[in-house]
Amino acid sequence: RENELDGLPVKLLMDSMNKLDSLAEEVQMHLRSSNGKLNVRGDISSSSMGSLRAMHAVNEVLFTRHGFSAKKGHGDIGANLLGSVLQMGKGTSALLAVIYIEVARRIGVPLSYAPLLDGSYDYFLLWPRDKV
Repeated sequence: RENELDGLPVKLLMDSMNKLDSLAEEVQMHLRSSNGKLNVRGDISSSSMGSLRAMHAVNEVLFTRHGFSAKKGHGDIGANLLGSVLQMGKGTSALLAVIYIEVARRIGVPLSYAPLLDGSYDYFLLWPRDKV
């Protein structure tokens, strides 16, 4: 039994990374179809309008097409596990923010983030990070 589980954490991690890559590819396809051209690492990440356009595309893919949403209530351990949230589409707002940030990073749009300071970590603000 121990040998069967040896590779499980690595497989779960790789599955999650592959799903994030797949979501990013879908965002890129959405951007291509909505504008006819795409230079992800150039145009999008170098201008604030491009970053906002990219964030709109991430919103479309994650929340409209795939139905990602915040899990209400506490106590569901699956809402705190990356693989589970990527599969089921429901998770804590903190984990949804991580997914959003990772998809945006994969298309060349680094984001900054902050939880609203109400102590609950129920809401996160995300915005395009300035290039340094």
